[in-house]
Amino acid sequence: MGSNRLEFDLQHTHLQPQEATLLYAIVHAMKPRHLFEVGSFQGGSARIIAQALIDAGQPPTPASFFMIDPEPRISPLHAAFLEDKATIIAAASPAAYQTLPRVAAGFDFAFIDGDHAEAAVHADLLVARPLLAPGAIVLCHDAAYAQTKRGIDHAVRDGGFIDCGDLIASPVWTEQFEDGERVLWGGLRMLRRAGA
Repeated sequence: MGSNRLEFDLQHTHLQPQEATLLYAIVHAMKPRHLFEVGSFQGGSARIIAQALIDAGQPPTPASFFMIDPEPRISPLHAAFLEDKATIIAAASPAAYQTLPRVAAGFDFAFIDGDHAEAAVHADLLVARPLLAPGAIVLCHDAAYAQTKRGIDHAVRDGGFIDCGDLIASPVWTEQFEDGERVLWGGLRMLRRAGA
């Protein structure tokens, strides 16, 4: 990433360019003190998050930024960059949340891009909710996918989250079908943790 313009190495992430830019912008503007992501895969989104914090003057540390993935395959390039900026938790969510430190004020930000099955998305949000500070932002990736959408809707109905809606709804069309409907990927949906 250059200092004068945003550049994202999208080959190590499943984010579309506009999704990567929005993720960067939100983290840069928020400057969360404690944050985690679910579904780190090769580390592309974590690098974007870390770079946003560095550029905002608040570099992340292994005590403030946590990457959760049951089988992380962080690319060597991202691993070297993230080594002193994040802690990798190689475990499946939501059970992995038990290994997160207890932050008195709560986590300010979460990026959820893990298992996209409806029950898994719902469980991720349900278990994450008490770890989040009031007003914390949660970005859910692949919100265009029907099961992800239903999981988010279920968590919102359960209470404790304010649905801020789809920030980017441009779906990636596939040739796959589930329950007679075409499978769509992509999209970012934002929630806020309810509370004062």
